[in-house]
Amino acid sequence: MEDFRSSTPVSASGSANAQMPTVPKLPFGHCLVNPRWRKDAAVMMSEIQKYFTVMYSDEFDYVDFIPSSSHLVSVLTEEEIKENSEQNQNVRRKLARLYKLREKNNNSTPLVVYQLSELTQPSFFKIQTLCVLDFHMAVYPVSNLGQTIPGLLDRIKVAAKVPNPFKADRTAGGAQSSWTGKDQLLVLMGVPGIKEIHARKLLGKFGSLRGVMMAKPTDISSVVGDRLSRALESFLDRNNSL
Repeated sequence: MEDFRSSTPVSASGSANAQMPTVPKLPFGHCLVNPRWRKDAAVMMSEIQKYFTVMYSDEFDYVDFIPSSSHLVSVLTEEEIKENSEQNQNVRRKLARLYKLREKNNNSTPLVVYQLSELTQPSFFKIQTLCVLDFHMAVYPVSNLGQTIPGLLDRIKVAAKVPNPFKADRTAGGAQSSWTGKDQLLVLMGVPGIKEIHARKLLGKFGSLRGVMMAKPTDISSVVGDRLSRALESFLDRNNSL
């Protein structure tokens, strides 16, 4: 399966001259919807219209639903995930733009909805890691998009409260600020069962926290064994998926 990351992180701030729009203040009970859902998601829209008065806008083409001025929902559909590749990094670009919008609107909480299917299951871990490490966003995997709406706001509220143990600041140039060796050790030692000796072995083998999180489970197992490899994957899922 292809890697969804590029070797150089996308800038979170973009050009100094770039003008990011401001998320509008929505009347209570209204939801701003990307027009791409107008025709091709009858089930999804019928569910949304049960709970919201819908307004369509293509101003934020990388945001699919804005159910309040504080919440941003971006959906990664099966088609988008299948088309993503090293040459067509549509997922990364979409997340980078969502990240920048969040930075412009400090009170907004983003949530990435991942359409989970037999075809997209193999890509989930890599995209989840991309969301968590580079863009500090929780991921909500669902098999039926129409079923996401009733509990969506509750899940976004949870995402806003759950700390991301993998979060690092980003510089204006787009790269994450330097994690100290101690920072990386402490994050890994937060995984149940992983002691300092295991954390040091992982960092020694893969070079950084990013390298550890992007490594294949079989490669992790070769360093700390199957049990701790599963514990690390479970820790990532528990802290960054809703």
